[in-house]
Amino acid sequence: MNQYADWDEFFALLKHVDVPEDFLSTEDRNQGICTRDPFEGWKEPTEKSGDEIIIESGSAPHASA
Repeated sequence: MNQYADWDEFFALLKHVDVPEDFLSTEDRNQGICTRDPFEGWKEPTEKSGDEIIIESGSAPHASA
């Protein structure tokens, strides 16, 4: 947990920070639009008896809880 109860000290410190005028300009923020489906080709792993999870080929293995 944070030792401060509010953000007052943080915002007070920001008053003394010099940020360049071109920091995160419109050109910097414009990263384009990604239309790729991040889940394309994803298959849910199937559960068998116990905690073992069977991973189909091509998927990354992960630990079971």
